[in-house]
Amino acid sequence: MRTRHVTLGGLVVASLAGVRPASAGDPWADGRPLPAITATTAVIHGVVRDQDGAGVLGATVVATGPALDGSRAEISDADGCYAIADLPPGTYRVDVYYANLSIQRASVVAAAGARARIDLTVDTSEVGGEVIEISDGAPTIDRSYSKNIPVPGRTFESALGKAAGSAGDSVGASFSGSSSTENVYIVDGADTLDRSQGARMPMLTATAVPDADRWADYRQFLDGHSDLRDELELRMDRRLRVRVVDAAGQPVNDAVVVVTGPGSVRGRTHADGVWDFFPGVDAPQRAGLVDLEVTAEGSRTQLVVSPTTPEIRVALPVRSAAPAALDLAFAIDVTGSMGDELDYVTRELAMIVARIRAAAPGVTVRLGGVAYRDRGDAVPLATRPFDSDVNGFVAWLRSLHADGGGDYPEDMESGLQAAMHLDWSKGNVARVLVVLGDAPPKRYPDAQYRFTDAMRDARAAGVRLLPVAASGADRTVEYLFRAFGAYTSTPYVYLTDDSGIGNDHLEADAAPTDVERFNDLLVRMVVSDLHQHGMHAPGNWKAWRDYRAPPWQGKPRRLVAGLGAGVTMLASYRDIASITWARAGIAFGDLELRFHLGWSNGLDRRAGPRALARVGPGETMPAASSSLALVPGATVRYLFGPWQRVRAFAAVGLEEEILRGHPADGVATMVNSQAGFELRSPDAAGLAAGVQVGGHVMLYGQRDITTPRPHLDLSLYVEHRF
Repeated sequence: MRTRHVTLGGLVVASLAGVRPASAGDPWADGRPLPAITATTAVIHGVVRDQDGAGVLGATVVATGPALDGSRAEISDADGCYAIADLPPGTYRVDVYYANLSIQRASVVAAAGARARIDLTVDTSEVGGEVIEISDGAPTIDRSYSKNIPVPGRTFESALGKAAGSAGDSVGASFSGSSSTENVYIVDGADTLDRSQGARMPMLTATAVPDADRWADYRQFLDGHSDLRDELELRMDRRLRVRVVDAAGQPVNDAVVVVTGPGSVRGRTHADGVWDFFPGVDAPQRAGLVDLEVTAEGSRTQLVVSPTTPEIRVALPVRSAAPAALDLAFAIDVTGSMGDELDYVTRELAMIVARIRAAAPGVTVRLGGVAYRDRGDAVPLATRPFDSDVNGFVAWLRSLHADGGGDYPEDMESGLQAAMHLDWSKGNVARVLVVLGDAPPKRYPDAQYRFTDAMRDARAAGVRLLPVAASGADRTVEYLFRAFGAYTSTPYVYLTDDSGIGNDHLEADAAPTDVERFNDLLVRMVVSDLHQHGMHAPGNWKAWRDYRAPPWQGKPRRLVAGLGAGVTMLASYRDIASITWARAGIAFGDLELRFHLGWSNGLDRRAGPRALARVGPGETMPAASSSLALVPGATVRYLFGPWQRVRAFAAVGLEEEILRGHPADGVATMVNSQAGFELRSPDAAGLAAGVQVGGHVMLYGQRDITTPRPHLDLSLYVEHRF
């Protein structure tokens, strides 16, 4: 029998099977399958080569890092390839051990859903070792051995049933009390239960209303709901914004701002250096000038400002620094109506935290939570203190069951009180409390703590209140939650019907913004805040400045399709045509790219087909008995007016119209520009009536005949967005 000697970690091994020659190229580029990956895990892979560029067999590659419990190791193959899969996102150190040699690569960033390529070189000329001869014998497994394996049936799930903490149920093997249907099966790092490409995708959809950025629009909302203002005794119409920066103009987090005088008001700036003072909430009896004192890192300044001043900028001789830690807490309504939302938030939370950690390496993340129901329920309140155990927090969420309640309002105020009494970190920390619910607080006569107390406590501790309205929320919830957000410079977030999860969701009384995955939205806002840009809705530049664009940016938001009919009058020639059409397109926020297919019955029905319209010197165009138009174009729409049901728009496009009855039948190409407005029904898919005013510039055949054709379009159509 022929043997072959190869060097393996300092030992010369005589192998029965010949070793494939090491490749000097790139084995990963030569058809070798890349390691499987998911949206929540990372992969570190590469090639270990010797001093001549050949692959090294048997090098031990070890990855260690704070995101990993212990270490993860792989052995390079005959081509020198290695792959360490299924890693939590984070920063790693990669060590390579070969005989008495070791190589280290520090600060390797492994991002969620990505592969980090790390190639290393070792000098094998210094390696030696003893010779070990391996025989070709193999262990013999007889029938008695296989019969005595302590796993009934010797199946995969039978083996799972022998693991600690497992038990059988009617479907398969359950673990730690969860049902077998909740199991996730990972093969080579890929989630085999997912219907896409190895990832358990986020499901909840949401949109954000940036009231703190659109202050005039928010004031309009407040003016339109004075009944809710009186019902909740919550006046949010006056705001003085204090922005604290360092000598270089960078935001200062956790600066202490005090409104001095009788009934002093104290607060802390957020990571973007902003603190907002609302006299109607903080000091309703105060009038006149406002005395301010701002302190950070031992530096203090005092000033007097008018309460009508919209914003004051305070510069201190200190040095700005991004938050080193994140306290992320959840106050969740867990009554019976919240079952679907609670389930999906629980499923997605681990992914959310992993993505935050990957986007903000080095930031310590702590999680805490409060689950509230109503008085009289079996468990009206449950809390979990802050810690860094993500799996433990998810297990706590899974232990909650959406039940209780019964009537609409819930004991939200007890939940907010418990949340504000959590052990929030002090110092240069980003602090966020996500309030997820679908019902307003119940007014108990003996209640000692109101939601306004929670708002003031959040202001004093520098905690952002991030409100999230679930299905079933009404205008009262919207008014209250938008106040939470505006008070701590945070957008109002509400879940939408796009996911199909939960009951109907109330659209905000505000100009719409893009619908996002809730997972994406929460990660984007928190990471933006950690980068000291604040929390904003898409389209606000502060949210994206110096922030790496995520993969969902630039993709189509929704499709649009419609059918319609109308009348067009060419004002210059008093000609009239009736048209029917269909259109479809893609909408990117307020920009819509449309393709329009129309059919016209001809011009000037009153005068008949012999009517002429002069289009240029010596040229006439008789009325077309019919025409067919294909119109690619772009439309920009702007929302305004009460209830945001009025749209102004401008459009430009190209038309190719097939003319019949012309002496030289052919195709007329026209540039079509128009502007106008339309009235829309309250729902997203409904009737819209509009008036369009614009003009055509026609290029016909080879004669390059051009003429403006002013016209007025009156149309009624049905439009659907999906």
